[in-house]
Amino acid sequence: MTTITPLLNFSDFPTPSTFSNSSVAMAIVSSENRTCADEKLLALYQSWSYIASIVFNCLVPTISMYFLGRAIFQLCNQATIQYSTRILLIATILFAACHQISYFAFKIDLLHTMFFKLDQPCFLQRSSYDCRFISIAQTTGNVGMALTGLAMSTDRALALTFPADYYKLKSAPGIILSIIVFIISFSTWFFLTMNDPLTGYLNHCGFYPSYSVTNFQLMLDVILYLAIFNLILDIILFYYARKQILWRRSYQFQKRYEARISLNCTQAVFVISICQCISNGANSGLMRLLMMIGTSITAVTYSSLLSLFYTAPYSCILLPILMMKVLEYIREQRTIGILSLRSEKPGLEEHHQRMRAAWS
Repeated sequence: MTTITPLLNFSDFPTPSTFSNSSVAMAIVSSENRTCADEKLLALYQSWSYIASIVFNCLVPTISMYFLGRAIFQLCNQATIQYSTRILLIATILFAACHQISYFAFKIDLLHTMFFKLDQPCFLQRSSYDCRFISIAQTTGNVGMALTGLAMSTDRALALTFPADYYKLKSAPGIILSIIVFIISFSTWFFLTMNDPLTGYLNHCGFYPSYSVTNFQLMLDVILYLAIFNLILDIILFYYARKQILWRRSYQFQKRYEARISLNCTQAVFVISICQCISNGANSGLMRLLMMIGTSITAVTYSSLLSLFYTAPYSCILLPILMMKVLEYIREQRTIGILSLRSEKPGLEEHHQRMRAAWS
């Protein structure tokens, strides 16, 4: 038998190699043939605290879908965000929705097992092949959200570096980048499991097949480092965008207005990057904390905490809420900015002073 690590390191059970000598140890295995559930697994599935945590897990993606839908509606009616950036923001929401739907499906399937199949302990397991759709969707959602962050940073860099050409292209950069991100995200699961026969059986669809564990762990590390890289890059872009408002001070209203819109879009991207970085950092920290205290708590407590500490669904709720707040702020700043730009009557000396301040 071969041990299995959790799906995206957020499953509801620890691996046996981690707690083999502790009270939290459980028979979490995969095998070529179907195996019967042991007493500890049955006891966990009958625990009301664990059932409550799974029900809560089902409510989180349900609520998030409402906010994700509202965010898409607001983006579609938001005139202050450039077309290309708007498409990428919508793509981020769609990837988040993909993750939430797969996560909800996995939890509902687990609840169905806990309520209706415990009288058949030898038929609780799911085959790796049967779980492939949930795994593909969840991997696509997580990778897609991470790569869309990089795509938005690339989009912002193009907008700030080649503003004239960028405005002529309109939505083309966002469409091209979104297609590339989708292809890579959807292909990731197939690439990571290309040497996996998917012939084993799992306790539930929250586990990766054993032959793919190392590959998916590497994927998680890349996602974390990518989020940090995006945050640093967006800080640089945000600073550059603010400076650009001063550099592009002109007597032409249109140029000043375009610089301010570019700054607003960069602000929106900056908020998304912060959300992603916090989510990945919180996940890493909470997983390490649970591994440290795992030997001093029961299996039920450990599994309940691990289920609740899965930060990706919470991030998918935070993402649209922050996005809507940022869009509301940008809309207000746009009105203020237009009024201030119209009222500006800078003289030549004042113009030179602003140019010197921008380069200082």
